[in-house]
Amino acid sequence: MSGLRREYKKISKKIHFAEMQDGSYEEEITLESLISFGRIQSNSCFFLEVFSKQGLMNLLNKFHLLEVLNKKGLDNISTELDTSDSRIHRMYIYTGEQKPANIICELVARKSPQNFSEEINPGLHNCTSNILQIEWLLLQNPKKVFAQDRPRLPGQSRPGLGLGRNFLELMIIMANFLSLDGITNKPHFFHTAFMFTKEFIFVNPEKQAIIEMICKDLLPKYPFYNISWAANFNCIVNTKTNEPFTWEPDVLILPLKKKLVKYFHSREYKKTVHLKRNNYSFAIDFDKFKNAMKEHDLKIL
Repeated sequence: MSGLRREYKKISKKIHFAEMQDGSYEEEITLESLISFGRIQSNSCFFLEVFSKQGLMNLLNKFHLLEVLNKKGLDNISTELDTSDSRIHRMYIYTGEQKPANIICELVARKSPQNFSEEINPGLHNCTSNILQIEWLLLQNPKKVFAQDRPRLPGQSRPGLGLGRNFLELMIIMANFLSLDGITNKPHFFHTAFMFTKEFIFVNPEKQAIIEMICKDLLPKYPFYNISWAANFNCIVNTKTNEPFTWEPDVLILPLKKKLVKYFHSREYKKTVHLKRNNYSFAIDFDKFKNAMKEHDLKIL
């Protein structure tokens, strides 16, 4: 367990449930907001049916994130929620005026059962777990511009916030508050999947084998920036088959409860990953890569 996780876990034990719903009495609740099409709806002021806007601010304060953001020149922090869709909730964190240009964090998430395929995960046959599904996560610093030593990665419009680990630990705390079995994510880009695999693991062992082999074969040879854009432009080749490799998003999981932790750290799962690794060996088609980067006016590091 990392030092940050130990610190956050210690802090979380001192947080009362009422603090998570602080300020909810200030929300205007009407009969129309509670009943739609004859059905009672969840209270619109709660993110994931538990956290109020002020409750989320309390979390940011308790875990010292407001202080860290202030040191980065990001002040006047506020939160906003969109729970108009009862299945998927959205949380926004702003610096200054609440407008798109000032978004620090956008989190789109849902609580949902996760069914595991017998073919892909035989060790989890007939296992259904309650999961915090991250549909979208954006962390950015709207007051910074890209620098030569930290250029833009695929999908980025602003530099990263540099607090990915902190927000991950915060989401773990939230999942534990909700008594969920784990957290899943399906990153669209290779570089975000790579960053998540420091804590997460692919549900599909073949996908885990692929990212492990990309890291093994390419990271010692190329800057991470080059690999990220090569994956984005389909310039990576599996030399075992001489076929171009296309990065396809798939489900990553951070298991939190015993059954899932046991399986994804089991000899059975690791053996399957090891066998799948033998099907892959990766290289960058550099001619194709150079042409793609030139076409999009991007530099190669």
